[in-house]
Amino acid sequence: MWIFFAPQAFATEFSLRPRFNTGFQFYEYSQNAFSFSSSRSSNSTSEINFSDFVPFVSGGLTFFVDRFFVDAFVQYSFEGQDSSRIINNNRIPAINGIPASSIKSTVNVNPTFDRLEYSFSVGYAVTDQFVVYAGYKNANTQLHTALTKSRISSVTETGVPNPLLNGTLSGNLDLNYEYDGAFIGGTYSFNFDQGFLKGALTTNIAIAFMNGTVDVEYNDILIKNEAGFTFNVDKSLIDTIYNLPRLEGDTVGVSAGVSWNGLTVIDGLTYLVGINGYHYAFDGSKNSPDFSETVVRVDFGIAYTF
Repeated sequence: MWIFFAPQAFATEFSLRPRFNTGFQFYEYSQNAFSFSSSRSSNSTSEINFSDFVPFVSGGLTFFVDRFFVDAFVQYSFEGQDSSRIINNNRIPAINGIPASSIKSTVNVNPTFDRLEYSFSVGYAVTDQFVVYAGYKNANTQLHTALTKSRISSVTETGVPNPLLNGTLSGNLDLNYEYDGAFIGGTYSFNFDQGFLKGALTTNIAIAFMNGTVDVEYNDILIKNEAGFTFNVDKSLIDTIYNLPRLEGDTVGVSAGVSWNGLTVIDGLTYLVGINGYHYAFDGSKNSPDFSETVVRVDFGIAYTF
C-alpha cells in the first residue's frame, strides 16, 4: 500500500481526496522445490516460477481531519502470461488396481494470472513534510493453465515399466496465492516552488508483517498411455500424485518508493509520477517450501482534494 500526497492537503481542517492511478508493473511469484510425504505416498516437486510485465489500475480515497487521515486503497492487475515447466516425482502404494510404482511427470504450462490487492490505513502528519501511518493489507493472485506437451512415466517396485502410467498427460492446474497482515511506514516530502517546478518529491518506506498461503490443485487429468488407452485419472489418484498440501509461510518485508507530486493550474488537482517496489520472501512452515513475491511498479495518477 502506498500513500503519496503533497503537504498542501492539510491546508483545511476537513478534506477528502479521491485518487486514480494506472501504470505497469513487473510481477514475479517463485516457489522453491520441496519434498513432502502423505499417508499414502512420498513426493517431490520442482520449483514453480512465473512472471510478466502487466498493466494495472488503482484507486483510493483519503479523508483528512487536521493532521490525521484515514485511507482506503484497491488495485487490480490485469492478466499476465508466462511459460514454465514443473517436474513431479512420486512413490505411491497400490491404488485403484495400479501396482505400487515410482512416477515421474513433466508438466509444461503456459499460465495466465491476475491479481487484486486492497488496504486500509490511518496516519498522522507529524510535520508538513513527515507523515507516519499504519494499516492492513490483503493481496490475492490467481493462476490458471492447461497442461501442454506433458508426459508421465512410471515403473513398478520390481523395476518393470507400468504401461498404465506411461504416456502423454493433459488437464488443468490452478494456483491460488494469498497473504495479508499489518504494515507501518512513513513518508518524507521535499517541497519545491520555483518556476514550473511546483510540488513535492516524496519518499516512502514501509515494513510489512505478512502471513501467506498457497493452494495448488490439478484437475481433470487425462492420460493417453502407451498401451493405447485414454482414461480420466481418479480424483483420489490425482490427490496422491499431484496435489500439494496447503503451503503456509510468513515474512517481514520492506517496501520503498519515490514519487513526484505536482501541482496544476486547477486548484486542488495534483498529479503523480512514481516508482515503488518490494520483495516479500515467505519462510515456509514445517511442511512448506519457501515462496516469494516481487513487485516493481511505475505509476501515473491524479488526485483532487475537496
